[in-house]
Amino acid sequence: MNDVREEKQRLRDRMRALRRAEPDPDGQSRRLFARLEAMPEFQTAQTVLFYVGVRDELPTLAAIEAGLHRQRTIAVPYCEGRHLKLATIKSLDDLGKGAFGILEPREELRDSQQLAPSAVDVALVPGVAFDQSGNRIGYGQGYYDRLLSELRVSCLKIGVAFDCQVVPHVPSEPHDQQMDWNATPTQIIRCRSESSNE
Repeated sequence: MNDVREEKQRLRDRMRALRRAEPDPDGQSRRLFARLEAMPEFQTAQTVLFYVGVRDELPTLAAIEAGLHRQRTIAVPYCEGRHLKLATIKSLDDLGKGAFGILEPREELRDSQQLAPSAVDVALVPGVAFDQSGNRIGYGQGYYDRLLSELRVSCLKIGVAFDCQVVPHVPSEPHDQQMDWNATPTQIIRCRSESSNE
């Protein structure tokens, strides 16, 4: 098990360096979300879980705003202890800086706008690296793995990444949650299926 964790850390270090070097992240984000919006499974989703991009992650604020204009229910996670909880937002003004400097639903809105994970139709998931089998690694604290385990089975889990973050193999452990699809600026990859790129 220690070998797997060491392999994960080496991959994290390499991927984060590549991600920092990505040009035009806003433009890449626009292309990625245009691809997602063309997916029938995404078009019919009523409740979408977005992460809010931070530092060198692929940005999502413009896509969140677009989702709000399309009258979708938009859920955003916030940190509570070692767990992520969800709350809906009505506008970007509902976000404020929270744990780790990440934008989260403002504390005064969380009770009235709380959302159960079972209500999510599509979950857009950040990560450091993904592979075409659906394996994913994050930053090593397990926040998203714990949250994803609470989603209903039919919820579509989509890894969101720059192209450089999709690699041939991501080491995994039993608690790691898998993606159904990966989305990048140039492709949508169906995971755990005989069909791969669309």
